[in-house]
Amino acid sequence: MPGGRSSSKHSGKLARQLLFSEALQHSWTSPSVPEVHPLVQPRTMTDQVQKTTRDRILQEISVVGRRVEWMGSMMASLTEETKLMYLDIAGFQSQVTSLEQRVMTVEAHAISSPDREQELLYLRSKLIDLEDMSCRDKIRFLGFRKTSKEQTSTPS
Repeated sequence: MPGGRSSSKHSGKLARQLLFSEALQHSWTSPSVPEVHPLVQPRTMTDQVQKTTRDRILQEISVVGRRVEWMGSMMASLTEETKLMYLDIAGFQSQVTSLEQRVMTVEAHAISSPDREQELLYLRSKLIDLEDMSCRDKIRFLGFRKTSKEQTSTPS
């Protein structure tokens, strides 16, 4: 029986050599396969692939890191603008409230006059205009209101 075992070992070894020689012949004829077959030096190929992959990942991380830094700085500046915008909107709301109070005050006067009717029309149209504005227009209006308030004042 030992003779049978050695012949099967020998045939297995011969089959592996045939496969290996075919693989080497294929690698010499095909330009896409590396000159040294991966079975010859598997560790070196894996290390090279790992290094390439690691370098690519590190490069992507640095690109993403730069983007995150840029976005962080953008968010910091947007936060300040957002705070100012909220203050402006609060100012806008107080402007609407003061206009509504002015309408009620003018309406409360018992004596009807052309001036009173004219002022009511003006105030109501102003309220409608304010309510129809977009947020950006409201902020622009507030900037305009601050300068125009100094120039003209409505008698109370």
